Amino acid sequence: MYAIFALVNVFEYYSLLNSGAFTTRFPVPFSLFIVFGFILTGIVAWTLNDRKSKISEFVLMGTFALLGVLLFPLAQIYTFGFTDYSRQADIAVVFGARAFADGRLSTTLSDRVDRSIELYHAGYVPKLLFTGGIDADGVNEPQMMKNYAVARGVDPAHIILDDQGDNTDNSARNTVPLFHEMEATRVLAISQNFHLPRIKMTYRAEGFNVLTVPAHSDHFIPGTHRNLARETIAFWAYWLRSGVRDLRVP
Repeated sequence: MYAIFALVNVFEYYSLLNSGAFTTRFPVPFSLFIVFGFILTGIVAWTLNDRKSKISEFVLMGTFALLGVLLFPLAQIYTFGFTDYSRQADIAVVFGARAFADGRLSTTLSDRVDRSIELYHAGYVPKLLFTGGIDADGVNEPQMMKNYAVARGVDPAHIILDDQGDNTDNSARNTVPLFHEMEATRVLAISQNFHLPRIKMTYRAEGFNVLTVPAHSDHFIPGTHRNLARETIAFWAYWLRSGVRDLRVP
């Protein structure tokens, strides 16, 4: 039954993709992985029925579970993370990353800010909100992001800064009140594809829905493998935490 629901979602996904509701560089829905997961589960169950060794059964099930733990968040990153939901919105929030005292932005951060500037000049959003922290050397990430954007034609009056967003949780916690204050109902959240699933879950935990937009990047970003490993672990931590919050009685 669940496999049927997932298969229906696959058809809905391609229907929406064809209609232009969103774009993606990786046109494979997560629900398709779910369908294959059910098929693989059936194959594993059938294989185990033919095995008499409990050790073989344990090893096979353990391997299957480990693959699921690793592949589930990676599938989210490469399906949801590459999906671009950009459209007319009230504001775009851009998550900080490494900036340097001489005014340079890391490749990761410049890709994020460049995407927000592109959306601003294209008329998708009238305002940009830069959220990040102040590092140990006193470098203010959001201020550096603002300087970069202003130098590329963004009106400084259209930029809002949050310099207390030193992690994803704090960025979401700080920016949601700002969204409510400006009566923003549609918000675009910009970061790298590996970061977007966690951003979505974090805002969901704060009771606010955002539309995610991946930063454009046609070049290799140093540390990508490390980021993927970190996000795989973080995905489960945030997912479990989100489930606990949903079960709490107000």
